[in-house]
Amino acid sequence: MLEETILFQQKDNTPHLTVISGHELHTYILQGEQTLGRVSRSSKPDLPIHSGVASRKHGLFTTNAAGCRYTDAGSMNGTICG
Repeated sequence: MLEETILFQQKDNTPHLTVISGHELHTYILQGEQTLGRVSRSSKPDLPIHSGVASRKHGLFTTNAAGCRYTDAGSMNGTICG
């Protein structure tokens, strides 16, 4: 007889961002307006990325009842979404 294990988990519709940086994994809940960028002495973004290719203010996430939108903030290296 074949036994199956079923994991029931309610679907979470909360938008989130997962950032992989080196050997670290960070997950952020997206809500309202949040800046994405590199941390520096003069910049403390809501969603920090520890990378030399990210600008201090790389982009902006805007989340509301209609969904989530990302806008590049004129970063030097641009943004690729896949």
